[in-house]
Amino acid sequence: MSSILDFSETASAIGSVSHLDDSELTVATRALTPSSSSTPSISRPKTSPVWEYCRIEEGKTTPAAWVDSNGTKWWHCQPCFDKKREKKYNLLRQEIRREVTQNRLGDITAFLANEKQHSSKKRKATAEADALDQATLRELYCRYTVACSLPFAHVEQPAFRDFIRYICPAADDFLPRSGDTIKNDLQWGYDNKKEFVKRAPQNALSSIHIVPDNWISPNCLGVIGFTVQFVTEDHGPAVPCEAIMEFIREYGIASKVGYFMMDNATNMNTMIDKVSDDLEHEFDVFYDPLPHRLRSFGHIVNLAVMEFLIGKRPPTTDSYRGPSDEEVEQWRKRGAIGKLHHIVVYVMWTPQRLQTFTALSDGLRLRRDNDTHWNSWYKMVEWVLRPKVRQAITIICAQEPALQGDVLTSSDWVTLAETHKFLEPFHDATTANEGMGDSISDVLPTMDYLLHHIEAAKKATTLPHLATMMETAWAKLADYYELTEDSPVYSAATVLHPSLKWAYMEKTWEDRNEWIEKAKARVGELWRVTYKSTTSSCPIFRPSSAQGPSIGRPNGYKVWMKEQKATIFNMDDDEYEVYCREPVLMVSDPLKWWLESAQRRRFPNLSMMAIDILPIAPMSTEIERLFSKAKLTVTDQRGSMNTETLNLLECLRSWDRSTLIVPSECCYVDPEATGAISDGYDSEREKEGGREDISTTALGGLDVTHEGG
Repeated sequence: MSSILDFSETASAIGSVSHLDDSELTVATRALTPSSSSTPSISRPKTSPVWEYCRIEEGKTTPAAWVDSNGTKWWHCQPCFDKKREKKYNLLRQEIRREVTQNRLGDITAFLANEKQHSSKKRKATAEADALDQATLRELYCRYTVACSLPFAHVEQPAFRDFIRYICPAADDFLPRSGDTIKNDLQWGYDNKKEFVKRAPQNALSSIHIVPDNWISPNCLGVIGFTVQFVTEDHGPAVPCEAIMEFIREYGIASKVGYFMMDNATNMNTMIDKVSDDLEHEFDVFYDPLPHRLRSFGHIVNLAVMEFLIGKRPPTTDSYRGPSDEEVEQWRKRGAIGKLHHIVVYVMWTPQRLQTFTALSDGLRLRRDNDTHWNSWYKMVEWVLRPKVRQAITIICAQEPALQGDVLTSSDWVTLAETHKFLEPFHDATTANEGMGDSISDVLPTMDYLLHHIEAAKKATTLPHLATMMETAWAKLADYYELTEDSPVYSAATVLHPSLKWAYMEKTWEDRNEWIEKAKARVGELWRVTYKSTTSSCPIFRPSSAQGPSIGRPNGYKVWMKEQKATIFNMDDDEYEVYCREPVLMVSDPLKWWLESAQRRRFPNLSMMAIDILPIAPMSTEIERLFSKAKLTVTDQRGSMNTETLNLLECLRSWDRSTLIVPSECCYVDPEATGAISDGYDSEREKEGGREDISTTALGGLDVTHEGG
């Protein structure tokens, strides 16, 4: 049988393979010790992928093992020979597969890059392909499974196999036929990628900021999920506490734990207190929980807007029996917004009512509010203000006896229009701060913007009840504005924005001098205690070492200019004070500005403070997106999924789309498993009619989903 299993593993008796010469090798076309009386065996075609990369003797067409003068078999790597690498020959099976994997995995990166080509070029490249690579195919299928939240057994579906067979019969032969094999590939890929991902936070320039949250999955799993945020050199309660501490231990970041961006639930305070205690007792790391506990700007806006819309929310409608008479009356007492809520719930309660409504509105459906996102109310109000939807609501309220108490009057429609206008700036503020690249430096300016907006709207409205509702929203937002004083990071982030600095707060708080002085004291303390070096801060500019030694007479002008630059900065000056004295700059991305080499040379310690603070996200949007995507994974057909599998799939999805994972370095498919399947594939098909079924047991994972950013 011609496979890598035939190769001798007696390398230790031969010596270093790098010293072999081609003159010592001959191609083995028959057995090492042939017997003249023996019947020659008919060799089967070589199907292992390793033969695709084996050097073939000149004049031959069939790959085979090479044999040295001692009669020992060797595998000769053609790509290494082409690149004139010192080590050209490999003995051990694992070395051969590793060599093949390193050369072959480049195909994945090449494939993804090829997707950017023009369609005609891609067709030509496909037509000219010599063969389909099994490892690349399985790697891409794993990425496809994770990205689309496919069940593991999807690969077993007859319709899917027919589809693949029609496109390329060879792909059907190479693609695994068992969902267990796919699960095994994903588990191996998770373990492989995880080791790579671990290095990123350990080597991060900034602290590691954690955004945790709780979630109940569709199959009733209690999950604590969190995202982590940090900057790399390339730029880019008891149960929750235990999950986070397990993550801190496993990734080795106890000394780099930064800030926690969380919602406003009181159990989050308990959690960070417990994390602080564990860090001190287990790692001897002092971690003050109060200044490190940050509140998601999105949650703050949600509380303020919901206070404006409905105040204390009436009981939630039972999903089976519908709203009771008491619940309906409580909603009607909320005015126009309460009546609209009941109309939408009533219409969307049965398919028949919804069908009747869409017939009246020329196919436009209603949008319903929900318990967790205030912008669902904004979208609901915005939608009903469309003329066709408004007309359909008027008609259906007149037709349905149950909606007689919810008829929207002309004054109600005026209220809804003003409500929509009032909520627009909140919508703009949240969408401007929910991106992955947004920074906590925008939190205070955004809250100032909303507070000023509420004050202006309250003066402009002619509806007394709306003015009262606006007052409650202002009070709620002001309460959380004051809570930002618990952590100096909010003011520090604003100051470290080159376009804002202290000039912004001095203008915004011009009638609150005590606020300015208090903020300056706290930011200054954070700088001195945590980041300021005991040595001199502002370095003298020095010529770049890349210029090399000077030859001949030095340039007089350059010597003079060097002296002038050296006197610009006083060595006793404080980096932070120098930065604050300089005028503001028009900079769109403050973190990118601080990562520039010019700033890092001028302000070595202050730039580290900025790199630590500015990556903190203003909102916990990413963890909410994570849970939303997880709903697509835990479908009704996958109700038995456990937290370990959910963790594996969501981490892989996050890692695949992040810059931390490079496909050519971190693969899904175990080269050992791929080689084994290839080596024995033909014989297994002969025995089992072509069925490949490898049963595996997935390793356990954390009871948590997390992602890096």
